[in-house]
Amino acid sequence: MANAVELITEISAFMDEVYDMDIIPVEARFGDTVRHITRSEILTSEKQHQKVFDMGYSRAQATNDLDADMPDAGRVGVHDISITDTDMRRLAGSVEYTVPVNLLMQGGEHSAFDIASEKVLEVESDIGERRNALIHAPGGSNPYKAQVSAFYAADGTAYSTSKEAFVKIKTGSPVSFSRGEILEFMSDTTTVVGIVQVLDVEVSSRWRGLDVGPGIRVYLMDGTLTDPWGNTMADEDHDGGYDNTDLDVVVVEDYYIRRLGDASAGGYPSAFANLCPTSFSSALAWFNVTDRRSAGYSFLLPKYRDYTDSGASVDLDLETHFGNMSDTLSYVLGKARSHRSARGLEFSSALVASARPELVRYAMHQAGEPYKRFTVIQPSTLPAAERRKLVAVHGWDDLLIKLPNLPPIALQAERLAREDTIDVYDPSAFKWLRYGKDGKEAKPEWLPGEIGGKWSQRRNVTTGNRTMTYDAGAVLFETLYNESPQSSFSMIKGVKKG
Repeated sequence: MANAVELITEISAFMDEVYDMDIIPVEARFGDTVRHITRSEILTSEKQHQKVFDMGYSRAQATNDLDADMPDAGRVGVHDISITDTDMRRLAGSVEYTVPVNLLMQGGEHSAFDIASEKVLEVESDIGERRNALIHAPGGSNPYKAQVSAFYAADGTAYSTSKEAFVKIKTGSPVSFSRGEILEFMSDTTTVVGIVQVLDVEVSSRWRGLDVGPGIRVYLMDGTLTDPWGNTMADEDHDGGYDNTDLDVVVVEDYYIRRLGDASAGGYPSAFANLCPTSFSSALAWFNVTDRRSAGYSFLLPKYRDYTDSGASVDLDLETHFGNMSDTLSYVLGKARSHRSARGLEFSSALVASARPELVRYAMHQAGEPYKRFTVIQPSTLPAAERRKLVAVHGWDDLLIKLPNLPPIALQAERLAREDTIDVYDPSAFKWLRYGKDGKEAKPEWLPGEIGGKWSQRRNVTTGNRTMTYDAGAVLFETLYNESPQSSFSMIKGVKKG
């Protein structure tokens, strides 16, 4: 039987083979937006320049003076945008391997390959999910995952003094949380008031038979520094010195919830909430543009409508909400796509409307009768090549609707989408900018280790003795860019399933 070092070296070799075979999918446990954005570009220096289409060129002139001078020359409608390292985001993931588990899994010619594939896909899945979460981050540049809507006792009844509670969330998605995750609760987007650990996640509105969801069951990390599973936590890593004895000073309505360590992990500059701001009370930066509110920069501000009425979302109505969106977007989208086509630039044959599954289902239910303006197409009726042409390499899963003045719109259920929000976008206007090498699309790069080039053996933090566990980590540097913000994105806010 091979020893641990030989086994891990063999696994590392197969991990390289998995990468060389180029079979790594851009998928995640939760999240479907990234599969529609397939364009990417490798950055080879610290500062790069990109172009954004502003459509600001002069138009042709008409006059009855046949001897008049020619009009001023039109200019190309592009604006220079610089990309620096502060616009990039680092996505990283780790996997571990234990000798006893591997011994149990041995057997068969491809056992090491199976383990290697699993480990590679674990990291890819984690990073893919994180990428989707950054696109749909509710706070945009503020890296919070959700806000507190209400809180209850752990069983969903009225809360009383306790270190455990069930927290109903809003704005963010419940699937962005996971069991065992350490969270910070903040009274504003920067001030931390307490730290908790997630015990359970409820994705529906029902928790133990009560209508108190969706939300998370949490445990307060106080001065005892011991979690519910009996693990002792390091003070500097977890409780942050907050010696709260119960959760009523930590969990307050509208408080923000952030993952521990994510203080500097805001969404991408072109994350949907960043790209389409809904507040104009302060400067709106985007890459090297310091304030998109300045004169002449409206082409960097997508159109949106907020239908919230007295603080509450209204029932989605296709004719009203999609109709208004299409009427507005049709004025700018056609010009942008013609501009791209004339210059040989890629553009998809369909737009994507991304929203929570229940909202997509409700829109699908309304399409067709009595809304004859919306022609319905089922993806299963189209050949695979046509599906790929319409949206992206991986196609889509839901319904396609057609309006007279827009390209087809593919309804895509996105479990990480913001609450009561529909994001409509042209996938071909987005692209990934990544640090890489050899002109190839960047994939997570494995950190060097002493075994097999990737793996390192853990040591006990107290005794310094070697353990039976080995770990490996991968990292990726990227950002999301949009070439024509106003003409490729629109947001419908404040609508819900009826």
